[in-house]
Amino acid sequence: MQAQTPMPPENNANDLINQFNSNNNVYTIYWRTITKKGKFKKQFMDTRGWSADNENYYTGTHHYYYLSVALAYKNSTNFNQLNWKFKQGAQVDYLKFDYKKTIENAPWQNMKEENGSYGALTNRNLTIGTFDVKGDVKFEIKLGGKSTIDTLNNTAERLNIKVNNENGTDTLTISTLNQTTATSDAQIFKNVNIGTFNLQNGKSYQRGGSVGTLNLQGGEFHLGAKDDMSQAEHNGVVNNLVLQNGTFKQYKGEINNITLTSDKETASFTTNNSFQNQTQGTYDGLISNVDKNNNGENTVTFNNNGGTITTTLTSGQLTIDNKKGDITNNGAVSSLDVSKKQGSAVVNNSSGASIDKLTSNNDLTINNQGKISDLDFSGGSVNNGGEIAKLDLKGGSLNNAGTITTLNNTNGVAINNQGTITTFTNKNTATIHNQGKITKGIINDGGTLTVVNDFRRIEGTKNFQTIGEIGKTTKGVHIENNNGKLNIPIWYFNKEEYTTAEERKNKALLVDGDYANISLENAFVSTHNLDVDETYDAYSLIADKNGNSVGDKINNGQGIDVNKLYSVSGIYTFENYGGKGRYRAIINRDELSGRTLAQSIIYSQRVRNVNLSRMLREATTQVFVSGKKSEVNANGKSLSQLERLHTNHRDENSQNHSFVIPYYQNFRANLGSETGTLKSNSSGMLIATQRQLPNDYGVLGIYTGFENVDQKVNAQRLEIDGNSYYAGLTYKNSFYEDDLTTYFMNLTTKIDYIKRDVTKAYRGYIGSVSSTAKVFGYGANARVGLSHYLKNDAKISPQIGFNYLGMHSKPFTLNHLGGTREHYLAQNFNFIDAVATVKYETPWINRFKTVVALGTIINVYKDAKGTLHLDSNVLNAELDIARLYGVVQGGISYDLTKDSDISLGYSGIFSSANIIRSHALMFRYAWWW
Repeated sequence: MQAQTPMPPENNANDLINQFNSNNNVYTIYWRTITKKGKFKKQFMDTRGWSADNENYYTGTHHYYYLSVALAYKNSTNFNQLNWKFKQGAQVDYLKFDYKKTIENAPWQNMKEENGSYGALTNRNLTIGTFDVKGDVKFEIKLGGKSTIDTLNNTAERLNIKVNNENGTDTLTISTLNQTTATSDAQIFKNVNIGTFNLQNGKSYQRGGSVGTLNLQGGEFHLGAKDDMSQAEHNGVVNNLVLQNGTFKQYKGEINNITLTSDKETASFTTNNSFQNQTQGTYDGLISNVDKNNNGENTVTFNNNGGTITTTLTSGQLTIDNKKGDITNNGAVSSLDVSKKQGSAVVNNSSGASIDKLTSNNDLTINNQGKISDLDFSGGSVNNGGEIAKLDLKGGSLNNAGTITTLNNTNGVAINNQGTITTFTNKNTATIHNQGKITKGIINDGGTLTVVNDFRRIEGTKNFQTIGEIGKTTKGVHIENNNGKLNIPIWYFNKEEYTTAEERKNKALLVDGDYANISLENAFVSTHNLDVDETYDAYSLIADKNGNSVGDKINNGQGIDVNKLYSVSGIYTFENYGGKGRYRAIINRDELSGRTLAQSIIYSQRVRNVNLSRMLREATTQVFVSGKKSEVNANGKSLSQLERLHTNHRDENSQNHSFVIPYYQNFRANLGSETGTLKSNSSGMLIATQRQLPNDYGVLGIYTGFENVDQKVNAQRLEIDGNSYYAGLTYKNSFYEDDLTTYFMNLTTKIDYIKRDVTKAYRGYIGSVSSTAKVFGYGANARVGLSHYLKNDAKISPQIGFNYLGMHSKPFTLNHLGGTREHYLAQNFNFIDAVATVKYETPWINRFKTVVALGTIINVYKDAKGTLHLDSNVLNAELDIARLYGVVQGGISYDLTKDSDISLGYSGIFSSANIIRSHALMFRYAWWW
């Protein structure tokens, strides 16, 4: 537990009046540092002053627990202008000066910066806890550096609060200043910052500096004037004036906020008061006058014919921003009338606060987090997050996220509800956007009303519901249209039709009144039980209180328009069929996502398969030198010399070759005129190693890699992204050599795992659905070819072969908004392609080589069928995939060292009818070991 700070003995100047003897004054001082304490009792004060920094005598002068001075006097001549000096940087926990006179005027006493006992500056950078200045004295605090006082209590005749150098960096910060006596006078100067000033009595003059909160509880406060009413040296600032009792006069300087209180006291606030020479200062606040009456009513007058507001507080406080005019209530207000305020205004009713009656002007913003019993609103906007018992909306708009018991709209234009409204009556042309709850329905009484009632999916289910809830009026319907016009731009129905009166009473939209003047523009229906072989009754979606269908009577008697019925997912469209008001569903195949997903995976696989085959063959065609003898070409080079020229490998004893290939590929695939274009971007990394087998059995390799893909089909609002992981084996063998020609074969196998996250957004509606598809892939490529060295040392390599690509997709489901379930069964896809390529390689110098290749791919076998369960409907389809492809490839390589090289390659794929266009870039780093 922290020890309590020691305090001095009782020490009052009144007790010394009878102790003068033959002296003009007598004093008692109690002091205590952290190392020593003492007293000077009933002694005479002369002009020597007090040096509390005398370390030789007092010791521990950097920290005083207390210094208490009591002094009575008949004549102040001996000690007038005496300076009380403390060591620079000293801490004083408690400091007290108490003076009592019998005759003559009060002396001036000081605490100012000055050289001390040892030549060093005193009264600088002081930290003072509690500082009491009392009695018959004029005291000037004039500290240097960055000094602080926690609590300053003034009951002296005069107190000047200053810093030593007003034009420098000196500051004095006082947390709390208290003044309680009628004869006291506190004057505040530049660079003095007071957190809270409690003025209960007396006078105060602010001649600079700042006051955070001025609690005016009595007395007089003069901002910007001296005590002779001449102009003050500097402008001062009062951040928040709490006007409880007393008089506040502004001459120059600023007041940022004015706070009214609930106590029934009299107070006044005036601005632009004249100095003694009848000149005036400056003022840029909005409030010119405040009259606070003892009946609790406050009248606030604004400058420049800004009008007035009146308010009566029951408890707590109400604050007005003097720069913006914003009103903030933190208490209980019985009435607040803003109707006579000119221009815009803002009222903030805080949480826990209340206003019984609030009357607005025609341009008011209300932010309510508390409670308003009666709101008479004429214009602007109401933002409610609290409680409003009764709101008469005579203009403007309403944003409700709280509760409103009664809402009467007579001239409002826009209502957004995310909270709860119990009763709502409309008599004007207005729009209500409901995402909350209207408990007792809507009554359109002669107005023109647009009702927008949003809907959304129920999280975790395939079902769907309205966001806005509309209960029933006393007539048993959701909306009454009494001699008005009712427009419903959008409505959600949780079934395709309602077949019985009882079902319509519980599920349909129930209306009453003038049916012909009710218009339904767009209707969304749930489709989770829809059957394309059935027909449905659109008129049954709207009924009266007894459950009788009235959907044929709305829209000026034309009834519900089937062409304006929609499924939320967009997968179904509707058409008239089987009589007036009856309709059936048609599947919109262009909105199905599974076909697009399958095509995107197949095309991704085929593109990656071509590019990986190219990378792997490029890295395995000639990586080891055979060392065999042969005829020479026109340049006199043998087969082994040409092999060395085409590879960086120098050491015939090396048996291993490794490489890493980061790559990027982009392709666009045309999926059909309605489906649109698939745009794909992917990047990946291939890592492989190979080993030369003994006895010329060839080269065996293993590889692995991954690929990240990002794909979009804008026409379907479809995004597909995810990763692929793959691995496999490679084998290359040169099985026959004839002079300058080598005959070889290449084999590649692979397996991969593909994961795709699918997100589909809906047309015309903010919302989406997502799911994850998983696919396992497998395949093999085989090539046979020859490499023939030409007379210019170049090499030409024609090849032929086949590709096999297989895939198994696991079951995949999209649970759409509106209830539709798009479920694809597990599928197997198989493709076999015939391949022919020719490659031309040129070694320009020993360290630099180029390669170009052309090829074609023809799909000779395709098994790509799928089965979709769409709600109660089963669809089978075969995927359309391009059959003919052309391939263009090229690259350059450079030998870094005797056993490593780098290369940069390009691969382009183009299909028949321009269905697919692909571009890939790859970088390879290889080394032998």
